[in-house]
Amino acid sequence: AFHDSVVKSLSNKRHNQQVSDTISAEDIGKFPDKNVAEALQRITGISLSRAQGEGERIGVRGTTPEQNRTYLNGQYLASADWWISSQPSRGFNFTLLPSEIV
Repeated sequence: AFHDSVVKSLSNKRHNQQVSDTISAEDIGKFPDKNVAEALQRITGISLSRAQGEGERIGVRGTTPEQNRTYLNGQYLASADWWISSQPSRGFNFTLLPSEIV
Protein backbone atom coordinates (compact mmCIF):
# COMPACT_ATOMS: atom_id res chain seq x y z
CA ALA A 1 0.00 0.00 0.00
CA PHE A 2 2.77 2.45 0.93
CA HIS A 3 4.77 1.43 -2.14
CA ASP A 4 1.74 2.02 -4.39
CA SER A 5 1.27 5.46 -2.85
CA VAL A 6 4.91 6.40 -3.53
CA VAL A 7 4.72 5.08 -7.11
CA LYS A 8 1.56 7.11 -7.76
CA SER A 9 3.15 10.25 -6.30
CA LEU A 10 6.28 9.84 -8.44
CA SER A 11 4.16 9.27 -11.54
CA ASN A 12 2.22 12.48 -10.85
CA LYS A 13 5.46 14.45 -10.49
CA ARG A 14 6.97 12.95 -13.62
CA HIS A 15 4.00 13.75 -15.87
CA ASN A 16 3.21 17.22 -14.55
CA GLN A 17 4.11 20.30 -16.60
CA GLN A 18 5.30 22.29 -13.57
CA VAL A 19 7.21 21.52 -10.40
CA SER A 20 4.80 19.77 -8.06
CA ASP A 21 4.48 17.33 -5.22
CA THR A 22 1.50 15.31 -4.12
CA ILE A 23 0.07 13.60 -1.09
CA SER A 24 -2.73 11.09 -1.49
CA ALA A 25 -5.93 10.82 0.53
CA GLU A 26 -4.68 7.41 1.68
CA ASP A 27 -1.53 9.01 3.09
CA ILE A 28 -3.53 11.73 4.81
CA GLY A 29 -5.76 9.12 6.44
CA LYS A 30 -2.75 7.44 8.05
CA PHE A 31 -1.97 10.41 10.31
CA PRO A 32 -4.07 12.17 12.98
CA ASP A 33 -3.97 15.57 11.25
CA LYS A 34 -6.74 17.98 12.19
CA ASN A 35 -6.77 19.85 8.88
CA VAL A 36 -5.30 19.91 5.39
CA ALA A 37 -2.43 22.24 6.39
CA GLU A 38 -1.17 19.72 8.93
CA ALA A 39 -1.31 17.01 6.26
CA LEU A 40 0.53 19.19 3.74
CA GLN A 41 3.39 19.85 6.17
CA ARG A 42 4.55 16.29 5.42
CA ILE A 43 5.57 17.39 1.91
CA THR A 44 9.15 18.56 1.55
CA GLY A 45 9.38 22.36 1.37
CA ILE A 46 6.10 23.11 3.16
CA SER A 47 6.30 25.14 6.36
CA LEU A 48 3.38 25.53 8.70
CA SER A 49 2.26 28.44 10.85
CA ARG A 50 0.13 27.58 13.84
CA ALA A 51 -2.56 29.34 15.85
CA GLN A 52 -3.54 27.91 19.25
CA GLY A 53 -1.52 24.78 18.40
CA GLU A 54 -3.41 23.97 15.21
CA GLY A 55 -1.88 24.30 11.74
CA GLU A 56 -3.38 27.36 10.12
CA ARG A 57 -1.41 28.56 7.08
CA ILE A 58 1.33 27.15 4.88
CA GLY A 59 4.40 28.58 3.21
CA VAL A 60 6.09 26.95 0.24
CA ARG A 61 9.89 26.84 -0.02
CA GLY A 62 10.58 29.87 2.15
CA THR A 63 7.69 32.07 1.07
CA THR A 64 5.28 33.52 3.57
CA PRO A 65 1.70 32.20 3.65
CA GLU A 66 0.51 35.52 2.22
CA GLN A 67 2.45 34.84 -0.99
CA ASN A 68 0.72 31.54 -1.82
CA ARG A 69 -2.55 30.85 -3.58
CA THR A 70 -4.63 27.85 -2.66
CA TYR A 71 -6.77 26.01 -5.20
CA LEU A 72 -9.27 23.23 -4.58
CA ASN A 73 -10.50 21.38 -7.66
CA GLY A 74 -9.21 24.23 -9.83
CA GLN A 75 -11.03 26.95 -7.88
CA TYR A 76 -9.18 29.65 -5.96
CA LEU A 77 -9.88 29.57 -2.23
CA ALA A 78 -9.91 32.70 -0.13
CA SER A 79 -10.58 33.20 3.53
CA ALA A 80 -11.50 36.46 5.16
CA ASP A 81 -10.13 36.78 8.66
CA TRP A 82 -12.49 39.59 9.57
CA TRP A 83 -11.90 39.11 13.30
CA ILE A 84 -8.20 39.90 12.91
CA SER A 85 -7.03 43.40 12.10
CA SER A 86 -4.75 42.28 9.28
CA GLN A 87 -4.32 43.31 5.68
CA PRO A 88 -6.03 41.25 2.96
CA SER A 89 -3.72 38.65 1.41
CA ARG A 90 -3.63 35.56 -0.75
CA GLY A 91 -3.13 33.35 2.30
CA PHE A 92 -5.74 30.75 3.14
CA ASN A 93 -6.81 29.69 6.62
CA PHE A 94 -6.64 25.89 6.46
CA THR A 95 -8.50 25.44 9.74
CA LEU A 96 -11.58 25.69 7.49
CA LEU A 97 -10.67 22.42 5.71
CA PRO A 98 -10.63 19.30 7.90
CA SER A 99 -8.32 16.52 6.69
CA GLU A 100 -11.35 14.25 6.21
CA ILE A 101 -12.50 16.40 3.29
CA VAL A 102 -9.70 15.06 1.08
